Amino acid sequence: MAKPPTEREILPLLQELIRARTVNPPGNEVRAAEVVEAYLEERGVGVRILEPEEDRANLYAEVGSGKTLVFNGHLDVVPPGRGWRRDPFEPTVEGGRVYGRGATDMKGGVAAAVAAFASLAEEPPGRIKLLLTADEERGSRLGMGWIVEHMPELAKGDFAIVLEPMGSYPSPKFIAVAEKGVVIAHIHVYGRSAHSSVPQLGENAIMRALRLSERLLRERPKGGWRPGVREALSYVLAAGERRRLGLRGALAMYRALRDVTVNVAKINGGEKTNLVPDHCEVVVSYRIFPGQGPEDVEDCIRRAMRREGVRGDVVVTTYIEGSRLRGGEEWVDALSETVKSVYGTAPIKILSVASSDARFFRNRLGVPAVQFGPGESHLAHAPNEYVHLRDVVSASRVLVEFAEKTLRA
Repeated sequence: MAKPPTEREILPLLQELIRARTVNPPGNEVRAAEVVEAYLEERGVGVRILEPEEDRANLYAEVGSGKTLVFNGHLDVVPPGRGWRRDPFEPTVEGGRVYGRGATDMKGGVAAAVAAFASLAEEPPGRIKLLLTADEERGSRLGMGWIVEHMPELAKGDFAIVLEPMGSYPSPKFIAVAEKGVVIAHIHVYGRSAHSSVPQLGENAIMRALRLSERLLRERPKGGWRPGVREALSYVLAAGERRRLGLRGALAMYRALRDVTVNVAKINGGEKTNLVPDHCEVVVSYRIFPGQGPEDVEDCIRRAMRREGVRGDVVVTTYIEGSRLRGGEEWVDALSETVKSVYGTAPIKILSVASSDARFFRNRLGVPAVQFGPGESHLAHAPNEYVHLRDVVSASRVLVEFAEKTLRA
């Protein structure tokens, strides 16, 4: 039986991963891949580093045979941005927290997976795959997208765990069994130009775009797979989440779990102050449910345009599909039991309002997959990002015990 990794093993690995600057763009995931490669080869485990482009790296390792479990994480991070009180790429440990860009999203999850994989490799209870990928923060074209297109066998298994941050420490923890998708639409609204001294002779495209935007916030695509009211309430009423979010935040999260969310992200129109604008572009981001697609968003926008009497065009530029677990419930039950035994409380099964690489496992490969990992999602992409070291260690222990429980059965 494998021994769960300790803080002494995990902390140096996590620190080196944070020091590996894998900001996307440009990515440079090879830096983090080489950290993992050195860690595993020191423990007698070989790896493959796959580079779809120079310095853009995916890492693969495999041990054992039989029933197959996949540990997945991404190596890239977002830019640090402003507001840091410390060097975002020189990890510091304060009060049990490890600070640094990517600590939560998701170098902490990667460290947990790598350490667990190394422990299990000594006497594998079955086949275990470690798949660490590039480019997740910008759509996964060079990461899971590339793997699925060129080497799909590397990602196939009986069950996959994507180690995105799922909850607070010590509790509650969450297991995401579904996730929203993304549609970004560019709406071109047309008016008629006139001299600004007599604006009534024209048709102001900016004002039409503003009225249309207000309607889009009220009228949203229908259908798709939604979590039940009970599941959504369980999430926002969990003690740790209520403290963290506050009443306003809890209400916002409940609505995000229950509704398609709409964000009017950009608006651009007008040329000169003495002209009535005859064109305005509005960029709108929709977070949609599994089962919904870009056609649902486009239909909703066109209905709103007709009701507002707006002339224009709609162009969908981005579509990331939603996904949900299909099958594998016995694996999820076993994972829930393991999380409860390690953390002390049962995890809450939720829909994630953000997208992840889990969609490739569920939608493209037919592999049952969930998101579970250390860290708190609200810290992802934030200044002074941190992860609780004990959370990383506990998550790694969950992976080891879960593999032993399910693969030896």
